[in-house]
Amino acid sequence: MMGISLPVDLNRHLRKEMVTNFAINLVINGAIAWFAFGASQRVPMWGEHGYGADLAITAFFLCWIIGAIFVAMHRSKVRKGKFAPLAITVPAWLPRNALLFGLLLGIVALLTVFPITVGVLWVFGLSNIDLLAFSIFKGAWAGVLACIVIPPSVIFGMATVDAAAPVSAGS
Repeated sequence: MMGISLPVDLNRHLRKEMVTNFAINLVINGAIAWFAFGASQRVPMWGEHGYGADLAITAFFLCWIIGAIFVAMHRSKVRKGKFAPLAITVPAWLPRNALLFGLLLGIVALLTVFPITVGVLWVFGLSNIDLLAFSIFKGAWAGVLACIVIPPSVIFGMATVDAAAPVSAGS
């Protein structure tokens, strides 16, 4: 994963967090889609009640929230000794603040995952989707998105070495 060798217990923890968050997002985001678009049986890609804007908002806020929470939560776990810190060099350009790191993830998702998703749906002619199908799709899509954001957020939260800081020969 990202060229980093992680301890077995951390790999197990990441898998548990990813499975749990996939399930949570599947249910919650699927239900949100169902209730948000419940007035119509078909959901268009664009327009006043379109799913395009919904996916953009979800990509941004889901990644921002999950990123910020997981960075802060794992920094706390390292401070409390529940996990050993990871001696990983963090690029100097990354924001150290958990909220700003999450914001960066949200912006990246909005600029990459969202247009790719909408583009693929458009290419396959899904500019107008059945409500149940969209609700299932959105839940699964949000679950996968959470699984993508969790590992870098956890690793960043547990990292201890700044690229700007000098590293001793013994590190």
